[in-house]
Amino acid sequence: MIRCSHDESIGPARAGPFFLPRVGENGTVNCIHPLVAGQRRRRRQAGDDRETVLRRGSWGIRTLSAALLLAGSVAAAADEPTAAAPAWEVWRDLATLAVIPFGDRVVMSSSRCPEDCAFDRHSAGDSRFLRSDGDEGVLFEAEGPGAITRIWMTQGDDGISHPLDPDVWIRIVVDGEVVVQLPLPDFFSGEVPPFVQPLVEHRLISSGGNVSYVPIPYAESCVVSLLGAENAKIWFQITAHQSAGGEGVAAFTGDEDLSGWQELLAAQPGADPWTGGPFPTTAGSIGLKRGTRAVVAAFSGRDAINGILLRVPPDRWGDVELRLRFDGEVRVAMPLADFFGAGGTGAEPVRSLLVGATEDDDLYAYFPMPFFETAVVELSRGKTKPRGKIPVEFAIRRLSRAPHPDSGLFGASRRVAETTTPGRSHRVLEVAGRGKWIGLFAELGSHSGDSRDYLEGDELVVVDGGPEPLLQGTGVEDFFGGGFYFQVERPGPVPFARALHGMTDDRLRPDGTVTTSMYRLMLSDAPTWSSGVAVDLECGPVNQTPIRARTIAYYYSSPAVPAD
Repeated sequence: MIRCSHDESIGPARAGPFFLPRVGENGTVNCIHPLVAGQRRRRRQAGDDRETVLRRGSWGIRTLSAALLLAGSVAAAADEPTAAAPAWEVWRDLATLAVIPFGDRVVMSSSRCPEDCAFDRHSAGDSRFLRSDGDEGVLFEAEGPGAITRIWMTQGDDGISHPLDPDVWIRIVVDGEVVVQLPLPDFFSGEVPPFVQPLVEHRLISSGGNVSYVPIPYAESCVVSLLGAENAKIWFQITAHQSAGGEGVAAFTGDEDLSGWQELLAAQPGADPWTGGPFPTTAGSIGLKRGTRAVVAAFSGRDAINGILLRVPPDRWGDVELRLRFDGEVRVAMPLADFFGAGGTGAEPVRSLLVGATEDDDLYAYFPMPFFETAVVELSRGKTKPRGKIPVEFAIRRLSRAPHPDSGLFGASRRVAETTTPGRSHRVLEVAGRGKWIGLFAELGSHSGDSRDYLEGDELVVVDGGPEPLLQGTGVEDFFGGGFYFQVERPGPVPFARALHGMTDDRLRPDGTVTTSMYRLMLSDAPTWSSGVAVDLECGPVNQTPIRARTIAYYYSSPAVPAD
């Protein structure tokens, strides 16, 4: 078996990267990190040929069921980690993203229209405040313990976002104490600690939206208000994680150490976000024939896959299917183009923290994918033309640590609609049992004409069979961190890519319709449920607009716990 070991010449590894084997012309094997390989590939294209090029024909189809050990010995699966930190502090251990907390709830207060209307914003004479007290309008209030995990706002007119009004202030009261009181432009400027980039992004970075991911925990209560906004036109969303128990929740002071969260969100897209490596890795290459499938990795025991890296010609992403089975259950079965968030022809792919494609077109997924018995990674190809093998290089990495017992199994749900029915929302996700929803890739488009009314619908999250959505937003582009159809200072959407959200492509199709590709990860603000969830996207401002939709929802789930 070929083994790859850590190459110190590459530089220090932030998170135990895995490597791909490179076979030299003399038959020797070198192990090269894929991102470094991309840098060397660019050097070759510039005329600097310092590296022997891989001969794709040097490897045959292989089924690997044992890990390729990197850099000496790695400890065997350890006892389950203790999730001592609050659920929203996922940066302390990415494996806790898979943990489904018992009894917790993620809630949202937004400027959505309370009835069937087209305007999801506060304005003079049309208040969306919970209540007003003189010059103060309350947007959100809750009893603890919990934490605000996301604040989003925008202002604008004539279809274009505008700078936030400096005469409008945000006030946040935690456990009876005022902990934040700032003009809105300062709060989202990224320059006032702890509200600094990349934890906070203003509209020029986030294409019309102003977003804060700074967690603001509270032990007893929290109130978020705007001052001087009674006559302002403003859109807002406040998301909070309500904890069933108060262990480990300390009231916000502004002096919290968020360096780990900052480092995670500042990582280069495609860079390895995991710490604690090196990790065991199965790596190799195959030639995938028509109508065949190949198991590229299979594991048993209690562990978690924490990295999948694939190199496939981009024009064949739609021809190769990824199938993931955990504990005997098929949890992912879809083309690579869908799972990794690739848009249509010529569109830029997703480049998020945990899933997407690098600038060199290496596909990556860094979600923690726990299993308690078995895990199988399989690639397959249909019988469609053209003939010939599709070359695939792969590296599948595992954490070498037993998952927390409350972890759910990772899954991804693909939903496609060539046209939706007026009055019926597009169903994004429907899952029974316990779970949490951690991300969404969406490619939405008009059914006819170049109107972007398909961005006007709200997301609707109904948990545990409730009569009303527990979370309801203010528009599609708002959910994905933007605002005003992603338009900034001039007509025309502006693509952007951040660690947790982005709009990668907006294009006019040959038939005169338009399409927009977007993504969002919910690491600290993932909605949770105990017995089931239904997630919908409204189709247009009042759910009457026929649209085209292709959505991939990423989630964790496990069987419901029987009632006592």
